[in-house]
Amino acid sequence: MGERDNQQGQIPSRRKALAFMLGSIASLIVGVWLYSSHAPASLEIVAVEVGGSQQHWPLPTSLTTALGWDFAFITGYGIALLLATTVATWVFWSPGAKMIAHVGRGAAIVAVVADLVENLFLALAIRGEAGRTPSAWQARFLDAAATASTIKWAALVPAALVALIGLAVASIRMVGSRRSRPELQRPTDTEALPLGSETLRLPVQIEDPPGEPAIRVPKKHRATRPQPATEAPPMTLT
Repeated sequence: MGERDNQQGQIPSRRKALAFMLGSIASLIVGVWLYSSHAPASLEIVAVEVGGSQQHWPLPTSLTTALGWDFAFITGYGIALLLATTVATWVFWSPGAKMIAHVGRGAAIVAVVADLVENLFLALAIRGEAGRTPSAWQARFLDAAATASTIKWAALVPAALVALIGLAVASIRMVGSRRSRPELQRPTDTEALPLGSETLRLPVQIEDPPGEPAIRVPKKHRATRPQPATEAPPMTLT
């Protein structure tokens, strides 16, 4: 099992895993801070994203500013999801769980791409003259943005769940391997995080080689040992 896992990928060190975990959290915090600090607070961006061509027109003028800072937010949460779901692929051991981790990482990529496409369509929709009703191509852009938004939210939920569970499991194992289960650490690399089953090194019991089996030969097939010849007594002359 360990050899097969080693062929699929190397076990990350404790420092690398910790860097991915902290980088994920820091990236999300920075993205949220940039958007919340600079984007207009009065704008209901989610309502604009999913409203499509049926929403109130014209759109708020603050949407342009919100879209600009939304790209910073997308970058922040996108990096956070990619790092956290990568950690999940390290700590999920069973084949089924590992497959879920890879699906979560793929969903994170889909969510980021859909969010970028959504912003692109919204930016195209607010270009040009803002009449009393959206033009035909503006309506199409708004509907396309709503479709991209639906795909984004559908992919974002499983990606976020996998990311959160991956960070939680990695944190538990990182702490537990130091305090309660030091035997999980590899003897050749004490800084390794037990992220895979191959980090458990069980001693191989060396058994004594079995003795040679005794060969029993039936009596009738045994060779008779020749008797030693007896010397005749010396003859004396009388």
